[in-house]
Amino acid sequence: MSQNLVDALIRIPLFNGLSPTDCKPVLGLCKSASYEEGAKIYEAGSPGTEMLILLKGSVHVVLPDGTEVATVSAIDTVGEMEIVGGLQRTADIVAAEEVSGMTIGRGVLEGLFQNEPFLGIALLRNIVENIANKLTETDKELAARISNESGGTKG
Repeated sequence: MSQNLVDALIRIPLFNGLSPTDCKPVLGLCKSASYEEGAKIYEAGSPGTEMLILLKGSVHVVLPDGTEVATVSAIDTVGEMEIVGGLQRTADIVAAEEVSGMTIGRGVLEGLFQNEPFLGIALLRNIVENIANKLTETDKELAARISNESGGTKG
């Protein structure tokens, strides 16, 4: 495992608290992925069968009506909610620039949960924590928007 990859892994929320040795089996299950600027990586309404670990670049999260609701940058993940919940994608994920990373499929991740319980629990905990952090940030942004639209008054 290269030092650059190890340095990147340490910063990725999915691998929080795991050693490089712990990460190695997960990396062996991942597939490399790269996308050009403007490429639609995931489409709203499609099955959430994999998640993307962003190592380079950023992506826009775009609702079906065309509203861009977030930008996710390298050293983060997209698609965790769908892969854990078995949900359809709720938004398009579009490469804002050249993107590279790794994907891991739902079936592969479920197999890891069964075959490597310690690692599976740690990954699942990290996925849930990352989703919770993203939802908290979204709640704050939504509260600020509502406050701005209402002129800061409660009605």
